[in-house]
Amino acid sequence: MQGPLPDFRSIEKKDGASGASPSAKTSPEEFLGEMLRSPLFMDSMPQEKDLDDAEANPTLAALQSLAYEGSPTEIATNFKNQGNDCYREKRYRDAITYYTKALAQDCQDQELKATCLTNRAAVNLELQNYRRVLNDCHMALQIYPKNVKALYRSAKACRALEKFEEALECCRWALEFDPTNKAVIKERENNAQAQAKAQEKLRKQREREEAQSRDEAMLAEAIQIRKLRMSNEAGSKTHVWENPTGHRVQLDHATGHLIWPVLLMYPEFKETDVIQAFDELSTFQDHLDCVLEHPAPWDPDHRYNPRNVDLYFEYHPNPAADPKLLKVGTQCTLAQAISHPRYTVVNQMPAFIVLPKAGDFLDKFLANYKSK
Repeated sequence: MQGPLPDFRSIEKKDGASGASPSAKTSPEEFLGEMLRSPLFMDSMPQEKDLDDAEANPTLAALQSLAYEGSPTEIATNFKNQGNDCYREKRYRDAITYYTKALAQDCQDQELKATCLTNRAAVNLELQNYRRVLNDCHMALQIYPKNVKALYRSAKACRALEKFEEALECCRWALEFDPTNKAVIKERENNAQAQAKAQEKLRKQREREEAQSRDEAMLAEAIQIRKLRMSNEAGSKTHVWENPTGHRVQLDHATGHLIWPVLLMYPEFKETDVIQAFDELSTFQDHLDCVLEHPAPWDPDHRYNPRNVDLYFEYHPNPAADPKLLKVGTQCTLAQAISHPRYTVVNQMPAFIVLPKAGDFLDKFLANYKSK
């Protein structure tokens, strides 16, 4: 039967009717609960899990067996109607189960098959199973090529998958068969808007990619002009306290300067600082005055202050040789330091070692390099 089950609770019991009266010990709430478990008194469709639980509700189990009584067409119709009820109640998973059971019957009613397929497609639209929508609509259209519902739901699924041309074609065919269908006309408008939005998004993405490609080409040219030595892989002898970030060198189009992320390393404390934007024409002293203006938590005595440190960089005379140190004047610009023939920029981040001008750690650190 289509529609909700009838509500028998308001019908008064006639005199002489069979049936035991409720126990005096049963509360009104318990009695009502028992009555609502009876199929005649249910105010909503039973859940699929309830139908599977024969021991919990033998009456429902008996009804379930009755669902398979009758001709294949009658059985399929019954399952289709139950699927419709579940769909109205937004029990989408159960609705799919009933439509699938209907389609599993050896029913020769092609119109009924097409209806179950388009109904199942409607459920899968709600669940965003767009490929399944298209599969069901395709089978429905094979049965009845002028199925406007199948074309309409195909259009909605195609739009969701950003297959805009296919969606437009579905709308065109649907309007061939039903020129005044408001839902299809609205879907055609929605598809046109979604397609325009997607095309604009694609245009902006292409512009960003082209701009990025131009920037990278100009950056590569700027590095080549400066004859800088670049390496994309950190060597195996990288200091354990190094902490490279995701920052990278940029070309300032207004000035033509390279703006680098620079790593300052303090081996005495295994600490680092990252200067995110170091203009190549700025001096090290410019940045040391800012970075070391106030004592760091690891340097309470403020031994590392702008006037009491020197900078060094590490290099390898040849790939097989031990590393050596070369001192860099704090008044040098970054461009002068990284253009030194012995300097190599690793991973687009110039790195420099910061040491105190005097002290036990300095002596030990320098002696370690000299002994190699």
